[in-house]
Formats: sequence, structure tokens, C-alpha cells
Amino acid sequence: MKKIIANSSRIKNMYWNQLVSRLFPTKFQRLQKRLSTFGLDLDLKTGLLSYLPNFKSIRLNCDIVCFRHGETNANKELRFQGQSNRVGWNDLNLKGQKDAIKTGKTLKQFIKQNQWDPDMILTSPLKRARETCQIAVHCVDQVLPKPRIYSKLKEISFGRWENKAESEMTPSELIGVKNYRQKQQAIAKDQYGECFAELVLRVRKTLLNLSKKYPNKKIVIFGHGAWIQAARVLVGMPVEADRTLSWRNHNPIQNGQIYRIKRS
Repeated sequence: MKKIIANSSRIKNMYWNQLVSRLFPTKFQRLQKRLSTFGLDLDLKTGLLSYLPNFKSIRLNCDIVCFRHGETNANKELRFQGQSNRVGWNDLNLKGQKDAIKTGKTLKQFIKQNQWDPDMILTSPLKRARETCQIAVHCVDQVLPKPRIYSKLKEISFGRWENKAESEMTPSELIGVKNYRQKQQAIAKDQYGECFAELVLRVRKTLLNLSKKYPNKKIVIFGHGAWIQAARVLVGMPVEADRTLSWRNHNPIQNGQIYRIKRS
């Protein structure tokens, strides 16, 4: 009799938990639901992203070319930069300035080979992206549109992880960092930061707004690594054997590298 009562109680608790979950979804459950509307699955147990059968590449009515900023000292020391703008850490170092010159040469070659004259140049407000933009544009031997700062191109926010090396982190911070860097959990974050899944939503909204506001335009963006990786997820990228997305480790965007999002 006691066993029957115990089983009955467990069943009631299970249904009650399911009801509460439906009526009062957690932040990550709401995030999961929003991602699923355009074909991305967020596994709340593993934190991994994968494509659902209904996934379709984001459709844009403009042509976008993205460049990641040049190297900074924070990059060199494998520190989390995020949205930090600290002088000496998050501005371009000497190699980063050379990266920016190469970026300018790449942009010049791309324009010439594709007969692709930019209608607009947008840059993240963070100094490393603005410096890359300034140097790169100067290297192109033709008149280009005046670069404009666009706040929605900011890098992912890492909260209290920013400008820290792993050797400077607390044990609890290291757990989150391992989940982000090695396990590629799209929900790993500092409590004051932003997770990658949230960044994907932000980047999607930004791209769709650009497409709506500037139809048929050719746009150059100077931005950041995780931001561009989120765009790659939305365009569509190769999956692992278990069908999950290796959004951090699959051909990561290097400093100064180009990535094109074609008009669809």
C-alpha cells in the first residue's frame, strides 16, 4: 500500500512539475522556444546547439561582408575580451595593426575581383574594431563611404570574465569557462554576461533589421569573432557526427579574416 501511495505521489509531482514548467518557463526554456522558431534546437541538458529539420538559412535582402578586428594583447594572452574597451588590453597591438593592413588589402582585392562597391561601412563601437576599420579603409585606393559606428555590432558580453586569463579566475568561473570554451555550451555564461544562444538571437535581429532598412545594399562590417560565428550559425554550417554544432571550434574566425553573407 505504501509503495502504491509513493508511486502515486511521484506521478503527481511529475505532472505538477510539467504544469509549472509550461506556465512558468525558465529563462533558458524561453530561449529554447525562441530559437526553435527558426530551426535551432537548444538542448537544455547538454547546452549544445543543433539544427532542427525545419532549419532554413537566414534570408537577407542585402549583401554583407564581415571582417574580424586585428589582434589585441587580450587576444594574445587568451583573455576574454567581450565588450571591454580598456587601453593597452583591448586596442590593436603591433600585430593587430598589421592584421588591419592585410584586412584592407583583402577588402581591396574583394572589391576588384567581384566588382563589389560598398554602399555602407559599419563598425562596432569597440576600439579594436574601429581601429581595424580606420586602417583597412585607408589601404583601399578608392573613395569609400564614411564608416559609421553601429552599436548592435558589439561583441558578446562576458560579464566578470572580461579581460581575465584562466589563471586569474575563481573555481566557479573556471567551470563556466570550460563549459564555454571546451564543451561549447551555448548557455554557459557569467551571471552578468551573455550566453552564445542569446548572442545568436541578437545577431539575427541585427541582420534582419539591416536587410529591411537597407535592401539591395552592399555592406561592410568590422566586428568581432563570436558575433561572426553567430552569423555563421544562422547562415548554416557543417554539423558534427552527433548532429550538434561546433560553433567555437569549426574553422574559427581569425583576426582580420573575411566572412561573406550573400543576399538570398
